[in-house]
Amino acid sequence: MESKITYIKGLVNNMTNSDLVPFDEAKNISKEPCVYMIYSKSKLLYIGSTKNIYKRFSYQLIKGVKHSFANKLLKENIDRNKLKERIENKFRYKINVCQNIREAEALEHLLIYLLNPKHNK
Repeated sequence: MESKITYIKGLVNNMTNSDLVPFDEAKNISKEPCVYMIYSKSKLLYIGSTKNIYKRFSYQLIKGVKHSFANKLLKENIDRNKLKERIENKFRYKINVCQNIREAEALEHLLIYLLNPKHNK
């Protein structure tokens, strides 16, 4: 049990201390299960997990299809073109590749609990 706790602490530290990357770099990091954090300047906006970061960033976030973060921003009266521009050019990302989707979802929920980002409420 202690080794699992140490492992999870390491994942949280890696995620929170990793560098912010632009959209073009984030979308090409991996096609593996991942946890991602979306920032505007230095403010954390959203934490999510996905089975395939390329699909999430290249299609779902840009099109706003089936993705809660994009849909929440659209509900705040941000039009789709402005949303696409923000996702591609203004927001920055932290990505952590996980061993499997179960690990990604567990890390996502723990980080949401610990960091309480605005758009995960």
